[in-house]
Amino acid sequence: MAQFTVRLWDRNNLPIATPLRLRPLRYAWADVGGPETAEIGLEGSPADLVGALRWLGGSVRIVGEDGTPVWWGIVSEASFVADGMEYGLTLEGMANRVAVIYASNGASAITDWEEDTRSTALYGNIELIHSLGNATPAQAEAAAVSILTQKAWPRRLVRTAQGSTAGGRLLCIGRYSAMAWRYYANSIGRVAFEGEKEGEAILGWGFASSQFVGFHGKVKRICQLNCAMTGLRANDKIVVSGSTSNNGTFTVVEEAGIDGQVIYDGASGVTFAVTDDINDSNDLLNQFTVGEMFRVENTASNDGFWFWRTVGPEACTVRPNTVANEGAGGDTKLTQGNSVKVAETLTQESPVIGSKFVTILAHGQKLDQSFTVADGGTWVVGEVAVWVRRVGSPGDNLKVELCADSSGSPGTVLDSATVTGSSLPTRSVKLQVLLNRTATLNNNIYHLVVSRTGAASPTDYYLLSVDEEAGYSGGQLRLWTGSAWTARTVDADLHFEVWGHRETTAIIAEIATVYIGGASIRTAAGVYDRMYRAGTKTALDEIERLLPAGTSLGARLLAMVSVDNILIVEAAPATAAARWRNGRFTNLQGQPLARGLLPVGQWVALDVPIDDDRAPFSPLWLARCEYDVVGDTITPGFAEMSVWQVGELDEG
Repeated sequence: MAQFTVRLWDRNNLPIATPLRLRPLRYAWADVGGPETAEIGLEGSPADLVGALRWLGGSVRIVGEDGTPVWWGIVSEASFVADGMEYGLTLEGMANRVAVIYASNGASAITDWEEDTRSTALYGNIELIHSLGNATPAQAEAAAVSILTQKAWPRRLVRTAQGSTAGGRLLCIGRYSAMAWRYYANSIGRVAFEGEKEGEAILGWGFASSQFVGFHGKVKRICQLNCAMTGLRANDKIVVSGSTSNNGTFTVVEEAGIDGQVIYDGASGVTFAVTDDINDSNDLLNQFTVGEMFRVENTASNDGFWFWRTVGPEACTVRPNTVANEGAGGDTKLTQGNSVKVAETLTQESPVIGSKFVTILAHGQKLDQSFTVADGGTWVVGEVAVWVRRVGSPGDNLKVELCADSSGSPGTVLDSATVTGSSLPTRSVKLQVLLNRTATLNNNIYHLVVSRTGAASPTDYYLLSVDEEAGYSGGQLRLWTGSAWTARTVDADLHFEVWGHRETTAIIAEIATVYIGGASIRTAAGVYDRMYRAGTKTALDEIERLLPAGTSLGARLLAMVSVDNILIVEAAPATAAARWRNGRFTNLQGQPLARGLLPVGQWVALDVPIDDDRAPFSPLWLARCEYDVVGDTITPGFAEMSVWQVGELDEG
């Protein structure tokens, strides 16, 4: 049997001296993490065996015949046999720092950590976040205390001894696996707001140079013959230009009640009488609406634009009072549009074809949500999110810009991106927009500006979700009028997210430095992910989510904990470096590897009697391998690694 030695250190990194005889029984390696598990036998007096229970959490190293370390990690369980029973302690299932995540009033919340400081002093931090479901804060805090009381110390093992009638054993895990004992949080790299009271802010609504806009002063209605006023809502503000007497800013107090034109063509029964009467012997005038503007065509004396004052099936009155007497004509045509009511006073004004061109633009040709970075870090923005939907079929793009602050308004554009407008759904969705990572933020005020790349439209535009309780304290929402930024009539804040991105291997290095001891990134990923972490996933979960993303060149990334507790991250090798022959590993030249060395995380050539392109049995990827020291046997775990999937990256 091969001769191996075992070395031990306590949690303070002081060597452990013991009269016990320590014999490696078996150990295993994995391609991700490196040293995985090990079992070490103990022989000695009962008193010395009991003393091994104090080694939990200490470091262990198995050294081969030539002095080369072949396995290293942490003692996770210790036990001894007495009178046919096995007694021991294990760190499995232990937690000396406990928090509880729960639902309260429809929102997720988490308690502060409850900690047993005596236990953490002996064994280090072993953390647990327990999910409770619906609970009050008091219930969640009580649950955290209760769970800590139950789990703060190593779990006792008492069971019938299997096989051995004396001695003891240590079960060990690699430091990579031990990252499951700690949760990783990073509060830097995220600014977000999603309020409670849902509203929508209009973006890019309007029309230019219309010949068919009229102003009904008596009832304060702005009219448009083609029903272009659809889409405006109460409290929207609009800017009118190009009229004779009604240029200015107006506040909508009543939405358009008509979506489509009303057309009465071939109105053979319609007659006109001074000074404001229109009659219909066919009793069809009640299809029109009081207050709306309409156009008369194909008459001798009454062609033009009018406004309904009263409406009945056979008789109506109109404004202005300039109707001329005229009998019925078979080609008379009446066309009605729609309108919105405004709060401000209007001057009566009709369209003038060919000489009056009116433009109306809603406040919100752009939207600006200012926000504050106050996390104390410096980070690069990788993505932003807004909640948005399209109306109609916009033929342009939605544009998102990240801007510096300039005296309270958007200044220099730091980064931007566009999204095809027609790709957006007609119901509000969270739109995540990847940026170019050209903006570096730190503690300061910034602006998220959303606009459209094309001209305003009354039928094809966008609506962004806002909180009309204006619950975000770090900034404000303002609308672009076409010439200036102004507050929204009903104060609100945009629902938004701003995320910092960082290279995945840099995030892995940060985690490994804290929870393992250090990191060596030999292959940078060139792939980026959100840097913010809520702290509800373990360090191991986080790394195992980042590693499968690989590199930007498509290479797989491996991570292995070295003997000096450094996590080495590098691209997986592309060619075989070892050979499997007659139950042993050799180099490619056929020379045996040192006993106990396992070339896990490498391609291994196999001596197979078949060499066929249709069945390429060699080489194979050595994903895991176990060495039985007592029996001097190796159990390889080969896996096909010619195809691997890239993991999905997200958070929050």
